[in-house]
Amino acid sequence: MPRCPSFPLSQWTLLLKGRAPNLEKVLSGHYSTTIDPKQSQPLGKGFEITLSQPTTTHKVKTYGDWSIATDLWTEVLTFIMPWKESEL
Repeated sequence: MPRCPSFPLSQWTLLLKGRAPNLEKVLSGHYSTTIDPKQSQPLGKGFEITLSQPTTTHKVKTYGDWSIATDLWTEVLTFIMPWKESEL
């Protein structure tokens, strides 16, 4: 999908299940230069998502790290549920 935001596969799965993301994996996905092979995650009822998975290399240590990770999370959440944009 052309407008689909870049986001770690494991974190897509959490969001699609209604769970909170791991911000360190989100941040690592944003800065990672190495990619693991493609991975697939079943979502149930015949749905599956397949993406390349960045390796975890960055830790959320500062407000700046947290801000970048939550901005990325917000972008993906509003991609999945555009009606939530005003709440975020």
